[in-house]
Amino acid sequence: MVYMVVRDMERGQRAVQAIKA
Repeated sequence: MVYMVVRDMERGQRAVQAIKA
């Protein structure tokens, strides 16, 4: 379960970077 949460967080960070870029 934690593994999925960590992956979701990483995905969220990438999305934020894409939006900022």
